[in-house]
Amino acid sequence: MKKKSFFILSMWLLIPMRPPDSGCQARVPADRPASPGPNSPRDRSYLEPPYCYDLNRWHGVTFIKAVNGRVLPSRFEFTYQDMTHLKVQMLRERAGLDRFLAEAGSELDLIRRLANWANGRFGHMQPLPYPSWDAHEVLDKAERGDAFWCTFKAALFVQACNAVGLSARLLGINKKDEMAHTAAEVYNNELRQWMLVDAWFNGYFEKDGRPLSALDLHRAWGRPEGIFFVFGENGCGMELWDVRAGRKASSEFSGKRIPLAQVPAMGYLDHYYDLRVVMRNDQTVHPQRTENLSVDGFMVPYNSRGGEWWGPQLHWVDETTPPQITADANSGEVTDFYWPLNEVRVDLKKISDPGEPLALRATFKTQTPDFSHFVLDINDQARDIVADTYDWKLTPGRNSLKIRSVNGLGRKGHASELVLDYRPVLPPEEIAAPALANGGFETADPEAEGVLRPADWSATTSNPFGTSAFVLDGGHPFKGRYSLKLAPAKDRVSGIEYAFIARSASFRANPASDVAYSVWLKADQAGRPVDIALLESTYKGQGTYVERVEVGRSWRKYTLKCRLHTGIEQAYVAVKVYTGTVWVDEAAVEQVRLFRSDHTKGDSRRVLN
Repeated sequence: MKKKSFFILSMWLLIPMRPPDSGCQARVPADRPASPGPNSPRDRSYLEPPYCYDLNRWHGVTFIKAVNGRVLPSRFEFTYQDMTHLKVQMLRERAGLDRFLAEAGSELDLIRRLANWANGRFGHMQPLPYPSWDAHEVLDKAERGDAFWCTFKAALFVQACNAVGLSARLLGINKKDEMAHTAAEVYNNELRQWMLVDAWFNGYFEKDGRPLSALDLHRAWGRPEGIFFVFGENGCGMELWDVRAGRKASSEFSGKRIPLAQVPAMGYLDHYYDLRVVMRNDQTVHPQRTENLSVDGFMVPYNSRGGEWWGPQLHWVDETTPPQITADANSGEVTDFYWPLNEVRVDLKKISDPGEPLALRATFKTQTPDFSHFVLDINDQARDIVADTYDWKLTPGRNSLKIRSVNGLGRKGHASELVLDYRPVLPPEEIAAPALANGGFETADPEAEGVLRPADWSATTSNPFGTSAFVLDGGHPFKGRYSLKLAPAKDRVSGIEYAFIARSASFRANPASDVAYSVWLKADQAGRPVDIALLESTYKGQGTYVERVEVGRSWRKYTLKCRLHTGIEQAYVAVKVYTGTVWVDEAAVEQVRLFRSDHTKGDSRRVLN
């Protein structure tokens, strides 16, 4: 059975959702003080409510740096070698790879040294008989003077990478309908990419200072301009053996970076017409079977049985390269071949309630072969964790989160790093207590000729029918000389009465305060529906407090208690009528509480995000 040994962490968060706090209550009648009940979420409900366009700045957060990891598994299974397996670590000791680890200045330098090591293990010869790809078996035979061709140098390189904590894979490449060659690709954590390495030719390709992949070379097929080959210490191909045999005094290409057009066998780029990835790299512990088959008494060589010998293969297809019927799968999707490894994707979600210091839940996801743990660094304090979530409590000022995945051999992946500046959202300074103009409807609009319209109040209608009544009425006052008489217009053809809104002029209000809007109402008959409302007046939809009441034939006071959030500095009150006649009087807005309690260190005001 195949062992899929990479570790994928994911966390699907099921966050319980509470119904939103309405922030307003209607009382019939309401002459009680606006004190909260024992379970009222007092200091958690002042923050401006979230909308579909909720922004970081509303919560005091500004991102300074955001380098996040990628987790994009291939659609096709890849079986990874257990790097901590005893047989793998015996190869590390046998080959003296710790010396390379100590001497290498970077992962690219380490990869170059490993390729050079594999290049120098043996010369080049037709394998007879074929060994498996187990590095120990190959080295046992090579140390007795045997030799093999390119495939086995690539296999040695891949398994040496495994032994030092790097993920690598074998790659079959072919000229168009011609001879084949075997190379490898290794994932470079520092460069965040798969890069091609040819252990037989002893080096890697680069362009513009960046190592190339096999697909890069495929796409550059026939166009070597700008591509360089970077050689290891042994030089090109068999140069080491020419020096050892005395055919050459020194290696001509040792450590050099040569334009591809000047490299011997410059037609080498033609091999990248066709490419396929072997979708396993566990050959040290699970090598191929090397027994020959006998069919009708005749031998069928094990190495001629295609995928059975190589293992599962994923073949690249595009407009120039047709599918191969011997491959296990064909694909032209880049992410099927070049999935990132050893990176950590961080997802942040606000989890604190309004009124509490801001806290974010960081969820981590990674695809790290032989995953061991994460190294999490919060504000330059590092710790090892195995959990895939962390609740990050922000402090005012700079906050940083850096995280890496670590495999079983201690090799760290590329760091994801998030740096943000947190400036807690605090209530603004006090503006003024709200003052509603002409709430008693004793002042008429001097510009309304021939009709008693209330000053500082207006009617909002939905169509040209307007209203039937929006006038001061001296015959039905609750107090003083007048009340405001409201009646919707009626379409004589359809009989529909068109609702409208009587609204006050805007007034200043203190953000993060409790206010009570009260109004006296009566109607021409019992049960008339009326909406009483307080609305934020500077931006549509940012604050609407409304309650439906039923109005009777006698005057009664109705009160709407509203918790104003941090985005409300101006508001207006309104009455909406639907049918019949309704009289309005003694409208008022009172500030019940201004919220400025001492709950935040370094500031006397309560944090609101």
